[in-house]
Amino acid sequence: MNTCSTATHGASPAARATSRCTRAGRYPISRRHRMRRAGSANHPRERMPMTVTAANANEQLVLDFFEVLSSGDLEKLRTFYHEHSVWEPKVKEIAGAGKHIGMDIIDKFLAPVRGMFEPGDPKVHVQTMFSAGPFVCVESNSTGKTMDGLVYDNDYCWVFEVSNGKIDAMREYMDSHYTAKLFGMN
Repeated sequence: MNTCSTATHGASPAARATSRCTRAGRYPISRRHRMRRAGSANHPRERMPMTVTAANANEQLVLDFFEVLSSGDLEKLRTFYHEHSVWEPKVKEIAGAGKHIGMDIIDKFLAPVRGMFEPGDPKVHVQTMFSAGPFVCVESNSTGKTMDGLVYDNDYCWVFEVSNGKIDAMREYMDSHYTAKLFGMN
């Protein structure tokens, strides 16, 4: 049952952000709390180490995928996909936009993108993961250095659809403005 306060109509943004709205016993997390959870109290971009463990086989497959992706071993990544797998970065008008299918994920998408970074970068740091049925959702941060020596530090959200030990589809959400600006695509 949803129980949302309607007393926030016309209220300040701060009041609306802290309004109580419950859905199945969940409360919104304030912006200040999220920043504290994501980083240290002194600097919000400093990532606190977090160990995420899989609760099921689909979550383990996704954790294994990120481990291999972070290693830069593109050939080993092929084992996670089948000919109809889809990787869709949810971005517009930057390199990599669109749907990538089958082994084109590796050959036409990942190889050029990874080529923009120093070997083995960027590294994916999984922060939060949950799943329901074939869906696995991940919050992560990726860090590394570009071939030009620039520091890359971007936040991501991923939605995976998994079956039979393979990735059927994945949708990647990130700060595309940051990426476009860093790589001079704007």
